[in-house]
Amino acid sequence: MKKILSVIVLFAFSFNVYSNEYFKRFSADKINDSVYVIHGPRELPSASNRGFMNNPAFIVADKSVVVIDPGTSHETGVMLLSEIKKVTDKPVSYIFNTHIHGDHWLANDIIRQKYPKVKIIADPRMIKKARSGVAQEWIDRMQRMTKGATRGTKIAYPDIPVSDGDRVKAAGKTFAIHSAGIAHSNTDIMIEYVEGSTLFTGDNAAYQRVLRMDDGSFRDSIKAMEKAIALNLKHYV
Repeated sequence: MKKILSVIVLFAFSFNVYSNEYFKRFSADKINDSVYVIHGPRELPSASNRGFMNNPAFIVADKSVVVIDPGTSHETGVMLLSEIKKVTDKPVSYIFNTHIHGDHWLANDIIRQKYPKVKIIADPRMIKKARSGVAQEWIDRMQRMTKGATRGTKIAYPDIPVSDGDRVKAAGKTFAIHSAGIAHSNTDIMIEYVEGSTLFTGDNAAYQRVLRMDDGSFRDSIKAMEKAIALNLKHYV
């Protein structure tokens, strides 16, 4: 019995070390006075990358922090919170989710566990789809693709709807919402941080990889990029 317990403890310890070692290669890059981005890997979710494949970002405001797309899983969320902690002790007060694909938002839960009053913002189409069962589909899909590496991740639904043309005050900063309808997915928004002249494109823009488009539109993706370029901002994420 003691040998069995020893093996279990050793396995759990090895899992944590492996997980932590993988995420140690990533850090938050400062792209302007208040915006930080963790540039994730470009490959598909797998056991080796723990499902991580997006670019979580955060804005340090006067009294709190705003997060854009926290990532795939509880592990990604822990990494993000660790990177935020290196920059500031301010709490996270808002999260924006750009679209329904789980690699961008399933880490909501770990942030809400730490900051229960955090407000989570998304397109109403995303909120509806997430609550209709698509969120659980993404939980299950990520577990399959990562061979269980994302197990333990729970769902924290976005609860504040925003649409194209809306302007939101979050943590004392202004965020403008842009959407071309159906672009990379049928739930997309792009988020402009007005004071920072920065646009968070979600997966409407890609670099050195081909994006999935099974619930998207190539025609509207072009419109989304034309809209983004016309904003003439200093930074695009």
